Amino acid sequence: MITSDCRVLLLIPIDPVDTHHRARQPSRMKILYLTFFESVTRNGIYETQVRQVLCEVSSKGRGQITVSHLAILPAAVVGRDEILVPFVNDRHALIAVEREYSRNGVVATIAWLPVVIPKRWKMGLPLLGLIPILSLSGLVLLYKVARERPDVIHCRSYPATLLAVLAKLVFKDVKIVFDPRGFWPEEGVVTGQWKAQSLTFRFWKRVEKFLLRRSDKVIALSASFADRITGMVKTADCQVIYASAEVGRFAQARELRDSRRKELRFEGRDVLVYCGSLPSWHDPQLIAEIFKVAGQSLHNLRLLVLTGYDRNKLETIFSAAGLRNEDFRIVAARASDVSSYLAAADYGLVPLREITQHAMAVVADTMIGTKVAEYLAAGLPLIVNQQVGGLKSLMERYRIGIFFDRERLTAMVPGIQHMQENYGAYQRDCEAVAARYLALDQTACAYHDVYEQLLARPRDKSVELKTAVPECTTPSFPTPRTSGPRAETK
Repeated sequence: MITSDCRVLLLIPIDPVDTHHRARQPSRMKILYLTFFESVTRNGIYETQVRQVLCEVSSKGRGQITVSHLAILPAAVVGRDEILVPFVNDRHALIAVEREYSRNGVVATIAWLPVVIPKRWKMGLPLLGLIPILSLSGLVLLYKVARERPDVIHCRSYPATLLAVLAKLVFKDVKIVFDPRGFWPEEGVVTGQWKAQSLTFRFWKRVEKFLLRRSDKVIALSASFADRITGMVKTADCQVIYASAEVGRFAQARELRDSRRKELRFEGRDVLVYCGSLPSWHDPQLIAEIFKVAGQSLHNLRLLVLTGYDRNKLETIFSAAGLRNEDFRIVAARASDVSSYLAAADYGLVPLREITQHAMAVVADTMIGTKVAEYLAAGLPLIVNQQVGGLKSLMERYRIGIFFDRERLTAMVPGIQHMQENYGAYQRDCEAVAARYLALDQTACAYHDVYEQLLARPRDKSVELKTAVPECTTPSFPTPRTSGPRAETK
């Protein structure tokens, strides 16, 4: 196998700094964060939900915690139009990733397995390739654990957790955190990786219960997610930690609101935004339909779509739905630019597509995507498909948006009018909910607390939040807002 630490590719990493820390500060908590076949470059989800989080956890816990990261990846990936060899094609990006980790005290290692896989396998390995790839990966993990002797292995997927649980047969004192990020067997059905009740699906459903029983802590992304986990395995020790966003960056981006709106030719308009991938989970046709209905309340409404989806296909869908070219803009925004584009908007859309199978119902009932954290951090009230169950607990408790029924879209018009008339109150609650539940520093503190609980350590008050978190108001609306878009920045 080929192993690298991002700085010196194709070499087995020697981490004298990490060894030195172990010798001098044996009382530190040692955390190994494990990912499996999840790209560390060209991947906005990895950037926001792994790299930023690990850097924040390490920075907040300086002196109390040592964070290392093992990413297991295939040496080459074959797509329709290219063969990608990441440690060659993405060498400079990998070096940049390593430098960021190093600045924040994270020891990052990439293990390149000597395998070539189709691109679709990164979303879900078929059983045919599972055993040899997991066997190679298991050897990598055993080597890493033997060298570092972590106290906790934090696993970001089903395969990663399976590897860690098997490693625990050898290293019995290590604690396992299962952080699934979703119900992977059902997600594989929705994305077409395998069929419902196929051998692969049934295998991972059996493994799922095994992992829930053997893990010391399970992380759920929503309250409904946690309910479903404890419904499957009552003894599972489950904790809700929402997907996060770097709230401070979104607050700073508001200074760019006017310039982005000028660039998009959206001055003086209300703007509805959708940010994310299409069409596996969310429906482009539904985006167009909601835009037209919302326009009944929000006059001069414009649509902004931030996606890497095929622009020509999306324009065709919108044109067929009756949208004019001036009604919308489609931008393939870099992850670093998302905050400034969201600053140009006024409402955030979650247009979950129609549920036609049980697997999709499971995903819908528990999902709360990164886009929601980013919308709220940007202060955007939400317009959400009522079947997105992961958001229900927050939507019922706080004034952060409205649900819609895709079979009765016009029924949401009064709700949109209510948001428009009370926009300031909605915006304040969105920002407060983001700061209280979905902020990056909140997630880092929550993970730190999980590690302390597992290792029976007293709570370290130095890792608590240093800034006050705004209170979320109750759903009363004392201050109506005049109609029209929220005020431009002066």
